[in-house]
Amino acid sequence: MELEKRPRPHRQILWGLFLMALGGVFLLDRTGIVEMPSIWRFWPTVLLVMGACRVYERRWGSGAMLALMGLAFFAAEFGWAGLGYHNFWPLLLVAVGVGVVIRAISGEDRRCACEEASHD
Repeated sequence: MELEKRPRPHRQILWGLFLMALGGVFLLDRTGIVEMPSIWRFWPTVLLVMGACRVYERRWGSGAMLALMGLAFFAAEFGWAGLGYHNFWPLLLVAVGVGVVIRAISGEDRRCACEEASHD
């Protein structure tokens, strides 16, 4: 009998809390209680939350990469340090590179492969 692969409870809790907060912010904006500037400008938060989930799971490389990508998109979206979508792409390369290096140093790929093999 094969075990079903299910997400870990802490991942579900984190995503649930994120969705609840996001829904609450949308609700406050829609009812006029809080006036939010274009909420869609905050979409990189999704990458930050995904990165936090990965760090919580001790997947340091992919967590760092997603968090840095979220920060890069925030920089482009809000024009931090003169960055925009036309010139922020080198930050994405840096983010991916950081993730690859951390994954290699931490052995994250090997650990994940071993965990998957033990579930089969």
